[in-house]
Amino acid sequence: MSNEAFRPVRGIGTAAIILIIITTAIDIVNTVLDWTVGQVLVEYELGKASETAVTAAQAVLLMMLWVWLVAYVLAGITFMVWMYWARLNSHATASKHQHKWAPMWTIVGWLIPFVNLFVPFAVMQDIWRASDRSQGTLALQLRPKSTLVTAWWSCWIASFVLAYVGGRIQLDFAVWSTFSTLATVAAAVLAIRIIRTLNDAQHSVNEQNASHAGA
Repeated sequence: MSNEAFRPVRGIGTAAIILIIITTAIDIVNTVLDWTVGQVLVEYELGKASETAVTAAQAVLLMMLWVWLVAYVLAGITFMVWMYWARLNSHATASKHQHKWAPMWTIVGWLIPFVNLFVPFAVMQDIWRASDRSQGTLALQLRPKSTLVTAWWSCWIASFVLAYVGGRIQLDFAVWSTFSTLATVAAAVLAIRIIRTLNDAQHSVNEQNASHAGA
């Protein structure tokens, strides 16, 4: 990969990290509200809360849901752009034909139902393996997968499964919300580690390529 082809990923990676942190913080706030404001809805069902209190509680919960949704969309878009650039940069140590998924799948893979359960994970694994300079000339698909990427994806899927189950059964929703948020926090921490590690690895490769070109 030439220097001209290199996409500097630190800036977009930093933006993704900031938005991931903001989104996760809002998720935590929403979970706290499920335990506090959300209990007003439970009390109303038991005849212990007024309609005015319920209306106010619903307004707060709805407002925070929209705040979270906006932050989530922005974080998602930024993360996908970072992932797309990192995927293009991964050609530095692994040629295009070694990748099983074209660069477009870094974005399309997130948007197609059911496909988004495994394609982003597979693409991220390829980006990670291709960016690992220590693997030398070993073929991309023969390189070991990252346990960090696997842990991130497991936590990510778990957060949605727990939120879905809690929403469906409508029982002890705050408890399910808490478990979902814990998985989300874990996924966010792991995602940040992935971004930072890949940014460092790719910039290191670019610097080595630049020094070789100038020699």
